[in-house]
Amino acid sequence: MSQPDHRVRNTREAVVRHDARLDILCCLDADEPMTAEQISGRMGMEFRRTAYHLKVLHAFGLVGTRQRGGRGPALYVSRLERQPEWVTVAVSEHREVAT
Repeated sequence: MSQPDHRVRNTREAVVRHDARLDILCCLDADEPMTAEQISGRMGMEFRRTAYHLKVLHAFGLVGTRQRGGRGPALYVSRLERQPEWVTVAVSEHREVAT
């Protein structure tokens, strides 16, 4: 019988609990796509740093991407609705502290 792999949750938790990534998740909306450049500008974060954290969040399914007609830069959207409840709670708590 296989045991649940707690490393996956621990890794996802480390990804989510990072302040810069929480800032990005608070900035994004499921219905309002933004480019990495727009996110970077809104947050006052260096573009390369923003792009790196977006790649990490995308790899874990916390953000999704869209394209305008298949052209131009990727547009990022939140995918929190597809995550376990503890992820949404972590983002909500971070949002409350930040305001």
